[in-house]
Amino acid sequence: MTGRGRAGNPVPKLPRPDATLDIRPVPRERHFNVRSVGPGASPDIRQAVRSIEDLEQDLVVPDYSGQGRHHSGEWRDQAVRKFLDRVISDGQIDLRNQDEFTPEVTWGLCIFVTSYSKEAQKNLDSALSMLVKVVDRHFRENISPEFAAFGQEAFKRFKLDVFENQELLEDASGDRVREEFNSYVRSLHLWDAHHDPDKHRARHYHDNLNRPPGSSRLKLCIALDEAKINELAAFKFPINPKEDYRALRKVSVKIVCRRWNYPDEANCETGYFDGSTKKFFSGIDQLPLNSLIEVYEGLSNWDVDEMFPMFKF
Repeated sequence: MTGRGRAGNPVPKLPRPDATLDIRPVPRERHFNVRSVGPGASPDIRQAVRSIEDLEQDLVVPDYSGQGRHHSGEWRDQAVRKFLDRVISDGQIDLRNQDEFTPEVTWGLCIFVTSYSKEAQKNLDSALSMLVKVVDRHFRENISPEFAAFGQEAFKRFKLDVFENQELLEDASGDRVREEFNSYVRSLHLWDAHHDPDKHRARHYHDNLNRPPGSSRLKLCIALDEAKINELAAFKFPINPKEDYRALRKVSVKIVCRRWNYPDEANCETGYFDGSTKKFFSGIDQLPLNSLIEVYEGLSNWDVDEMFPMFKF
């Protein structure tokens, strides 16, 4: 439940939009040379993936009757299977509504690099490898040996799409990253040929901002500056993978909501069931890395602002 705040509480001021967008505007469409990392970036990924039906044919679950298998283990197995099923289902959604359609078989997030110092460039690949390793260790640890193939399949399909352009993105604000992201998504033309997203937005919104439709992976992006690149590159995983959740809870990355736009006034209060409140959403959040997979799965059903703040999602 949201509102403008309790009586007597002043409505907070919105952050000021990035004024440089007026001086150096972003075009309606921008084509980036996107670099992909992770197992899903393999050129033969379409030939390598397996269906859930195929995985289930090879599944042999021991009889745990009388052995007292912990319920949480079974729950984690089904959670991974459900996640993989969601990834496959989302990839089969044809936003263009074309006669010929090639399903997307991968999942992951987009990364916008906003620092191009020598230090940041030296550590960038290590930082990206750390994010890939977070996902790898998650699917290795949170599944039983019998369901290991499902975890391996989920990780096999994972990739990060990395956007790098010093001229366009160096020291870019959250607002500029958002508009560049939207410009890229618009270049994909992910809508029916008979649908005009500009007319639709003009009919339902006052601003008619550049907010084209897109899949779950295009709802938000991660913005990496020099400090965050160096932090991720220097991270040491616990020896025991069971400690990952606690260790990664202290590490977060900045995310930018692609479809957010400045409201007329700040939505200063949102109530929780426990009676606490949270501040207004400004299109930017911090994603704890121990929740990366859960947040991605949530993007299928929730808008980014509905998951704010992500440390409580």
